[in-house]
Amino acid sequence: TICILITFFSVRENFKLVTIDEKKKIALEEEGLYVNKTKLQRLWGGIKGFFTGIVDAFKMKAFVLVTIAYVSCWISINFIQTNLIFFVKFVYKNEDAFVLFVILIQVMAVISIPFWSFVSKKIGKKRTMYIGGSLFIVPSVSFLFIQPGWWYLMIFVSICSGFAVGCSLLLPWSMLPDVVELDELKTGKRREGLFYSFFVFFQKLGLGLGISISALILGVSGFMSPDALVEAGIEDEYYQPDSVLIALRVSCGPLPGMLILVGIIAVYFFPITRTKHKETTKQVQELRANSKHVSKNSEDNNDNENEIIQNEEEIDIDFDDND
Repeated sequence: TICILITFFSVRENFKLVTIDEKKKIALEEEGLYVNKTKLQRLWGGIKGFFTGIVDAFKMKAFVLVTIAYVSCWISINFIQTNLIFFVKFVYKNEDAFVLFVILIQVMAVISIPFWSFVSKKIGKKRTMYIGGSLFIVPSVSFLFIQPGWWYLMIFVSICSGFAVGCSLLLPWSMLPDVVELDELKTGKRREGLFYSFFVFFQKLGLGLGISISALILGVSGFMSPDALVEAGIEDEYYQPDSVLIALRVSCGPLPGMLILVGIIAVYFFPITRTKHKETTKQVQELRANSKHVSKNSEDNNDNENEIIQNEEEIDIDFDDND
């Protein structure tokens, strides 16, 4: 927080005008750059550009779909992370095993990322998402039936969950650059900052929603805190009403599975296939090459104009000397 505040209050935009000739000045004004504008006009232009960028981003079908896929997957992961400790304590009746299950999930998620990357290059990102999302079927069903002491099943569920989490985290982020290139092809602009900032925002939003909705479900189902257990005269620290146990099973299994299904459906309608992505990449490269060629020709023309002006000035000077 301190670093953010220091950066915010210490960094200032340089509004000093650069000395340019009239032709370049007119060209910059036509492109909408801030030349000879007041600070208020610059501020309004920045605010207007920000909201215009938001509208443009959400007009893209590809960006909306990949965002839905990412947010649904991220919320499902947070559901599992938030409720797993309660599930292990009150349903599985072995709180000490929680650390092992979490380590298994995280390690398998990290290990599976190179695997999913390799698979996506072979069969495509959409098909890979189908396979990775399907792995969530195992924990979605298993959490409904797991009983205390089912050690091997919990380990198997943790491994499958880790593999599915790795796929759910990797694929949406790998699809986002495809969206950026498609946007560049349509607009001629590179706007990675716009799309990635929205992704990070929705990541934080998904984290907050996962925690808050989990707390709401537990509260509605009648979750009893340690103080409530003492007031009720219940000595068993692992006791919770049946409604809470059912809510924990649903929050760790079917509910995240349904969210993953929403993500798979969004990926199914994602318009950028492997073939289209190759075509888009090729067209973007051609667009960049043409842009560099035009820019180079423009610079050459400016250099020629400057040489002509310089020669005319030298001729005028020679005439003056002769006079």
